[in-house]
Amino acid sequence: MRNFSEIKSTSKEQLLDNWKLPVLFTFLTLVLYGISIYFDDDISNFGIAVTLTISILVGILSIFLTNILLNIAKYNEVKSIKIPLKKFLRIIGASIVVFIPMFVLIFLIVLGATFGLVGITDSFMPILIIIISIYAFCFIAGLYLSFVNYLILDDNKIFKSIKYSFLYMKGNLLKTIWLCITFIPWMLLTVITLGLGLLYAGPYLQLVYINYYLELKNEFNTKNE
Repeated sequence: MRNFSEIKSTSKEQLLDNWKLPVLFTFLTLVLYGISIYFDDDISNFGIAVTLTISILVGILSIFLTNILLNIAKYNEVKSIKIPLKKFLRIIGASIVVFIPMFVLIFLIVLGATFGLVGITDSFMPILIIIISIYAFCFIAGLYLSFVNYLILDDNKIFKSIKYSFLYMKGNLLKTIWLCITFIPWMLLTVITLGLGLLYAGPYLQLVYINYYLELKNEFNTKNE
């Protein structure tokens, strides 16, 4: 398996050769986010409808962008931006099967723990510890599930994608956390540039992560031949 420096170097070269579509889709996403912020305080039916529509559009753009970057990582070109309907439905299904129940469960745990501890102690520390623990759980669970959409776009079904996302991450969690830590300077760049840095940093970081996924996939397949 290549080291992170090699993966990042490859990703930079790939993005340099194929930057137009990733930047365009990222720009459109940022524009939609900007519009949604404008309607954040609008609780009228129109405002809610606009916010909901934008959320759906952002989700669709995100899937297309992921598919584009997966093409670039695998073929060093965008062979096609088309995504079969079944893959869209599988990604939506994976969100329903995994992410929505997980976040609902976490919300209920936080709510229950908060109200429970309020009656027992006046100290905020136990509540803070619970919140930090849940955030840590969400982060780790998110990493284990982070390859699901890539696997679905590679034409795997929902439960197979979930299974292999866990298998690829097994034994690589600390390595993946370190990779995420190396992304922090790029995230700071986006803050300093008031979000404009995302036009490059967004596609680049996701492309690095997709290339990392492909490395883990190849390593897993090699070990299990």
